[in-house]
Amino acid sequence: IILDLVKQLGRGAQLTLDESLIQAYRAVLSDSSLDKAMIAQVLNLPSEQYLAQLCDVVEVASIHKARNFVRKALANALEIEFLAAYQGARLAVGSYDPSADSIAKRSLQNLCLGYLMALNRESYLELALTQYRDADNMTDSMAALSLVVHSSFESAAQELLADFYLKWQEDTLVVNQWFAVQA
Repeated sequence: IILDLVKQLGRGAQLTLDESLIQAYRAVLSDSSLDKAMIAQVLNLPSEQYLAQLCDVVEVASIHKARNFVRKALANALEIEFLAAYQGARLAVGSYDPSADSIAKRSLQNLCLGYLMALNRESYLELALTQYRDADNMTDSMAALSLVVHSSFESAAQELLADFYLKWQEDTLVVNQWFAVQA
């Protein structure tokens, strides 16, 4: 679907998202019988690098624009569902546990937060900031940091980057992750 949108951009067409994709995402989000890890994998958009590999001619700007369009269109259409899934996964995670079930819940929680942050709303920035501050594991902390840094909330991003560096400046591997978020 994203590659079709890249082609639409190349023709100068207006981007539209097929309602069937929205309904498919809604069905996956609302199916409580599915494993949380499976939901997170199914709802994760393909990376720009992967999409580029599928193109005969790589149009970086078009791939980026099309992928962001899909992310934001899905977030707009499924905002209530993403928020409910985020809150449900967040409550279910509890304190850090390295079990597969907890990893799955964190994956779903962070995926949903990513969609919500695509809406560029202060309320979702607050969710990300709360998740960052309350995180008792690197996964939740890095996910929130990355989402804020890659959002339009520049002052919040700078504050989190400074805070993260102060906490982790003595750990070279973590500082490398800090640089990667900014790259």
